[in-house]
Amino acid sequence: MDESIAIDLLDKCLFQRSLLQDRENAISLVDNLTFLPLVIVQAAAYINENDIDLNDYITLLKEQEPEVVELLGENFEDDADGNVQHPVATIWLISFHQIQ
Repeated sequence: MDESIAIDLLDKCLFQRSLLQDRENAISLVDNLTFLPLVIVQAAAYINENDIDLNDYITLLKEQEPEVVELLGENFEDDADGNVQHPVATIWLISFHQIQ
């Protein structure tokens, strides 16, 4: 998924579409989520449910414990550049913390 399609998906999923006026954070968010549709939809659901802005969610992404994310996302790899990415594991961890 490219950036513009990812932003469009985020736009369709957010209740407060005004959040996308901060284009820089919208791009940063979908980039951090590696443009994966499932991850974008789940992140939008969390943002909607908790009434937070995009920057707050980006902060949550960056605050997750790397070793726990590593464990949850052990088999995920981004073949494009060989760097291990764990966007699904990271959003799961954010959701787990919220449930807890």
